[in-house]
Amino acid sequence: MRRLAGGLTIVIAWLTDLFEVVALSSRAFALFYALQCALALIVSVRNGVGTAVQRIGFGAKGLVCLVAAAVGAPAEG
Repeated sequence: MRRLAGGLTIVIAWLTDLFEVVALSSRAFALFYALQCALALIVSVRNGVGTAVQRIGFGAKGLVCLVAAAVGAPAEG
Protein backbone atom coordinates (compact mmCIF):
# COMPACT_ATOMS: atom_id res chain seq x y z
CA MET A 1 0.00 0.00 0.00
CA ARG A 2 2.86 2.38 0.80
CA ARG A 3 4.46 1.72 -2.57
CA LEU A 4 1.19 2.48 -4.33
CA ALA A 5 0.79 5.75 -2.41
CA GLY A 6 4.41 6.69 -3.13
CA GLY A 7 4.03 5.86 -6.80
CA LEU A 8 0.85 7.91 -7.10
CA THR A 9 2.56 10.81 -5.36
CA ILE A 10 5.40 10.76 -7.87
CA VAL A 11 3.00 10.53 -10.82
CA ILE A 12 0.91 13.45 -9.54
CA ALA A 13 4.02 15.55 -8.90
CA TRP A 14 5.32 14.93 -12.43
CA LEU A 15 2.04 15.37 -14.28
CA THR A 16 0.67 18.45 -12.55
CA ASP A 17 1.80 21.92 -11.65
CA LEU A 18 3.04 21.99 -8.08
CA PHE A 19 1.32 25.32 -7.39
CA GLU A 20 -2.02 23.86 -8.49
CA VAL A 21 -1.59 20.94 -6.09
CA VAL A 22 -0.76 23.29 -3.21
CA ALA A 23 -3.71 25.57 -4.04
CA LEU A 24 -6.09 22.62 -4.24
CA SER A 25 -4.88 21.15 -0.96
CA SER A 26 -5.19 24.55 0.73
CA ARG A 27 -8.79 24.79 -0.41
CA ALA A 28 -9.46 21.28 0.86
CA PHE A 29 -8.03 22.16 4.28
CA ALA A 30 -10.15 25.34 4.41
CA LEU A 31 -13.25 23.29 3.63
CA PHE A 32 -12.28 20.75 6.31
CA TYR A 33 -11.91 23.52 8.90
CA ALA A 34 -15.27 24.99 7.88
CA LEU A 35 -16.87 21.62 8.51
CA GLN A 36 -15.14 21.44 11.89
CA CYS A 37 -16.58 24.84 12.80
CA ALA A 38 -20.05 23.69 11.74
CA LEU A 39 -19.69 20.58 13.88
CA ALA A 40 -18.55 22.65 16.87
CA LEU A 41 -21.57 24.92 16.46
CA ILE A 42 -23.99 22.00 16.20
CA VAL A 43 -22.54 20.24 19.26
CA SER A 44 -22.59 23.48 21.23
CA VAL A 45 -26.26 24.11 20.45
CA ARG A 46 -27.41 20.51 20.98
CA ASN A 47 -25.60 20.06 24.28
CA GLY A 48 -26.30 23.56 25.56
CA VAL A 49 -22.66 24.30 26.25
CA GLY A 50 -20.67 27.39 25.36
CA THR A 51 -21.65 31.01 25.24
CA ALA A 52 -23.35 32.95 22.49
CA VAL A 53 -20.04 34.65 21.74
CA GLN A 54 -18.37 31.29 21.21
CA ARG A 55 -21.16 30.15 18.90
CA ILE A 56 -20.88 33.36 16.88
CA GLY A 57 -17.14 32.75 16.70
CA PHE A 58 -17.68 29.23 15.36
CA GLY A 59 -20.02 30.57 12.70
CA ALA A 60 -17.77 33.48 11.73
CA LYS A 61 -14.67 31.31 11.45
CA GLY A 62 -16.61 28.76 9.44
CA LEU A 63 -17.77 31.44 7.01
CA VAL A 64 -14.23 32.75 6.60
CA CYS A 65 -13.05 29.23 5.82
CA LEU A 66 -15.85 28.74 3.28
CA VAL A 67 -14.92 31.99 1.54
CA ALA A 68 -11.26 30.96 1.50
CA ALA A 69 -12.19 27.60 -0.02
CA ALA A 70 -14.43 29.22 -2.63
CA VAL A 71 -12.29 32.13 -3.81
CA GLY A 72 -8.78 31.02 -2.88
CA ALA A 73 -6.31 31.89 -5.61
CA PRO A 74 -2.84 30.46 -6.25
CA ALA A 75 0.03 32.53 -4.92
CA GLU A 76 1.66 32.91 -8.34
CA GLY A 77 -1.25 34.53 -10.08
